[in-house]
Amino acid sequence: MRKPVRIMVVGLVALMLLFSGSVFAKTVITMQHMTTIPQTQKVLDEAIAKFQIANPDVEISQTLVGWGDAHAQFTNSLIVGMAPDIVLLGGPWAPEFQRMGAFAPIDEYVSADVMDNFLASAVGPVSADGHIYGLPWEGATWGMFYRKDLFEAAGLDPNRPPQNWDELLEYALKLTTEEQHGLVFPAGSWEATDYFMPFMWQAGNPVEQIVDGVWQGSFSDESGLAAAQFYVDLIHKHGVTPASIANMDWEDAKNAFVTGNAAMMFNGMWVINVIKESNPELDGKWGTAMYPAGPGGRASYGYPNYMHIPAQSKNKEVAGKFLEFLADSSEGISYAEKLAISVSSLFWTKSFIELPYAQDELIAPFAESLEIARFPSLAPAFEEFRELYLNPGIQGLILETTTPEEFVKDMDDHFNQLNQ
Repeated sequence: MRKPVRIMVVGLVALMLLFSGSVFAKTVITMQHMTTIPQTQKVLDEAIAKFQIANPDVEISQTLVGWGDAHAQFTNSLIVGMAPDIVLLGGPWAPEFQRMGAFAPIDEYVSADVMDNFLASAVGPVSADGHIYGLPWEGATWGMFYRKDLFEAAGLDPNRPPQNWDELLEYALKLTTEEQHGLVFPAGSWEATDYFMPFMWQAGNPVEQIVDGVWQGSFSDESGLAAAQFYVDLIHKHGVTPASIANMDWEDAKNAFVTGNAAMMFNGMWVINVIKESNPELDGKWGTAMYPAGPGGRASYGYPNYMHIPAQSKNKEVAGKFLEFLADSSEGISYAEKLAISVSSLFWTKSFIELPYAQDELIAPFAESLEIARFPSLAPAFEEFRELYLNPGIQGLILETTTPEEFVKDMDDHFNQLNQ
């Protein structure tokens, strides 16, 4: 009599375990990102906890990687067929992986209402075949910093920074003395391209174009030569920018600015907090502005990073649901916007521009630049071209080992060779 009872009990337990597993099994969404700042991680953890409460059948599993390892780690995960369900990648990497077919069309899994909140300047670089392959995330724009106290000393209106190239030169000449230069910007090593490209765009030169399906450089167009000449003349004809920028990174330029050795500088918006925190004695003595307009209008260097759903993901719908939850600002500031603010960065949505954070006197010019920000080149071999030829070529301009005419011709030749 005991054996049947024992069998019934064991069978009942097995059924209960089976039933329990089928009801309470969770969908695990793996998310790879590079969030290393404690306050940012706190915002993300809060968002995940809230999402999981509303979706008890979902678990978000985070994998933290360093920025220096993120590209390689994602590449390796694709090779072995174990890509995460959600991955945060640097903006300039998006075109490379997109061409590989590594991403699922994110607009199929995130609602049109949420996607429509993103600015066209950020969505365009990850758009193809009528689809969008990345959710724009936080990032930065570049712009102008100027010393109001030095403006006043030079007889300039401290509340009116230069609006165009002519005024930029006019102001820089008045601000240049034996002890200080009118304008500095980084041109050392890999940063040279970041601060040269806006000159090209402001001159009306797109740097590249597609002709009959083939990428071609446009450096040697008349506008490209004008940009290169203006760049060189700031240094060697007018003397308002020192040739020592060839050795400057963003921090060196910032140091020249805060010590008063430079009255104006071009730099990234992250420098705002660096100056505020490290140089409180300058409070009220400096301001920020959008890049001055060139013959081709205003343009700023800048890009967001992107959240992607890899094509290998088996949980695309749930991954999209979580990303939509993060980016949804229909009931107020979104968690994604909070994340951007926590790292003193910007977010590429129409609603973000209206937030009090983006209206701050120092941040506003950079937030306004979101709509005119230009993305790094989308050409397949641009990063190789940048490293091998463009950065060294810009250094050659500064050091006068090449002329503007030689520079623009050489850049087109190298660009075309690498992209054909």
